Amino acid sequence: MADKKDKSKECRNEEKTITTYYKGISPAVKKLVDSCKGDECFHHLEPTPIPTQESAIRIINQTRRILFPGFFTQTRLDALNLEYNIGQEANELFERLSRQVILSIKHECLRYNQPCSQCIERGHETALKFVEALAGLRAKKGGLLIMNSSLIDETSELDDSIEIIAIPADELAVELGNKKSANMVALGAYIEKRGRLSIETAVQALPETIAERYHNTLPVNTAALNRGAEFASEESQVHKISS
Repeated sequence: MADKKDKSKECRNEEKTITTYYKGISPAVKKLVDSCKGDECFHHLEPTPIPTQESAIRIINQTRRILFPGFFTQTRLDALNLEYNIGQEANELFERLSRQVILSIKHECLRYNQPCSQCIERGHETALKFVEALAGLRAKKGGLLIMNSSLIDETSELDDSIEIIAIPADELAVELGNKKSANMVALGAYIEKRGRLSIETAVQALPETIAERYHNTLPVNTAALNRGAEFASEESQVHKISS
């Protein structure tokens, strides 16, 4: 009997100890909330939600299932149910994508205090264009692959019509003083190769696309765009000489 009483007392003491830990949650939460009131907190405390990573992943996966029927799914497909299945997937993709586009446009409107820009209509229009373009992807040849050779050693075996630019984005970014600008180096290479947008226009758009609290990174991002474009231009000249 004495052993049972001792164990019961021990359990009660343990529960009291655990309760003490739970009491520490409240002050910890208060500190977290207070820390969000300063510039050091990266947050989105606004009434309009923004596009989510989870939705983007679902959109990508759904697009893969549409483009490659029978793959990336456990659903059994055949010639009889193919149209029904793709129809379902396409409708869900349209709804999910239009929702994310609408959130993106609405967020920018509120962020910069812009007048209404018909975000709902534009979201649905964009999503429809995307779904309509999927069938053409199978027939198209060519393409451009910007590969970060700082992270990948070997070139993928792709269709001969695909142009590959292997750019050491990380090394070039480090030379510029900020390794985090590697993505801008790659973007600069892409802009240069595609030619649909000038580097000058991209640079002018940076203040509008980068949050104001990160405007101190504008010089390095500008340099990164230009360095990526220079690299891509140099690569093109090498290919012309060798050919």
